[in-house]
Amino acid sequence: MYGIDPQAWCEHAWVPWLNGLLAPIPGLAVRCSKKNNYELAKILGLIEVIGYVLLWKAPQLGGFILTIFMAGAIHFHLAFLKDKPEALVLQFALLAASIAVMMLSPKNVARKKKRRKTA
Repeated sequence: MYGIDPQAWCEHAWVPWLNGLLAPIPGLAVRCSKKNNYELAKILGLIEVIGYVLLWKAPQLGGFILTIFMAGAIHFHLAFLKDKPEALVLQFALLAASIAVMMLSPKNVARKKKRRKTA
């Protein structure tokens, strides 16, 4: 539909989808265009990068962020773009992986390391 140009996706797909979701909240709307230097695309990219970095430092938090991100992506593809679920195999796999990381990561890793040092 839009090729692989993230600026076109941001301006013509993500903004209408997000503004549709945010419509019940008065005065809240997102923009993404050359005029505002595609800020929404940069913010979304930053959130995704932070999620991946946190997989190393705080796996549960990174998994949580990526779970939210992928759930949003799947909603976008199914509800807004009307893609068929079978076309979203990669997105569903990434969602499952992020849920697995979030659920299977040990809690309070820092506390466990501290206990080992004192013992």
